Amino acid sequence: MKSQDLCHRLKKYREAKGLKVREVAALLGVSVSTYRDWEYGRSIKGEPYEKLAEIYGVSVHQLLTGYQASPKAILGKIEKLEADLKFLKRELESFFWKG
Repeated sequence: MKSQDLCHRLKKYREAKGLKVREVAALLGVSVSTYRDWEYGRSIKGEPYEKLAEIYGVSVHQLLTGYQASPKAILGKIEKLEADLKFLKRELESFFWKG
């Protein structure tokens, strides 16, 4: 993920919500200069991504990548993970219960 891409998304989402930098900074509990730095592409300290996504009404995935995953795609990934977990469970059981 390029920080430049993220900083542009932060500004775009903020403006789309009609929020000022100082309002978002207050919601996050950071200084205005800290949040402004994030929008200018300077490094983001800590883990504010979930709170930012909540404020802007997007998923963390969309905030970080710019892409919104469809519910069908998400369900497909969950089903794949469940199948993989079942397979691994069977493999581990057979490994530990041999002999």
